[in-house]
Amino acid sequence: MKRICFLIDDAYLLRKVRFEIPFAFEPCEKEAGADVIIREGHTSDGRYIEIEANGALTVLDLPLPLGEIKKAFMPRGGAKRLTLASAGRAALLDGERIELTELEYSLLSLLISEGGFVSKEKILSAVFAGATDAGIVNVYIHYLRSKLEAEGEKIILTSRGRGYSINEKYVKEGS
Repeated sequence: MKRICFLIDDAYLLRKVRFEIPFAFEPCEKEAGADVIIREGHTSDGRYIEIEANGALTVLDLPLPLGEIKKAFMPRGGAKRLTLASAGRAALLDGERIELTELEYSLLSLLISEGGFVSKEKILSAVFAGATDAGIVNVYIHYLRSKLEAEGEKIILTSRGRGYSINEKYVKEGS
């Protein structure tokens, strides 16, 4: 979990900024030891906020359009990366840990390892121990999408008659 130091005096602005941060975080009071520092600033032209994260500084003028805070935390220069955590049942989406159940982890692992579309029948056999009700696949795909696609981007693709696949831009090497 990332530690964020908020240096904002305006209570309304603080609530807005905290609401728009796209990951779970722990607030901290000192800049030392913080993964992210968010400061409020003033100039003769108006107010702004600075977001210092991962060695990069983003300056946003106020008032903030909806979604600008989220954009400040998005990685620059490349597609998002989706991998499986080596320890525990979790996925890593650009380094952010997303906890998964055992079945969600197995399903995601299968989709990533296949590298193409996987039929519902193969998913039923490999993940759900030969269950015959294909509806369970739809349910678990929905669970994965709700955890992975919070920003509205399609990570899990569906093709009628072919099955499900991971969007290649999330798992492609070198992206």
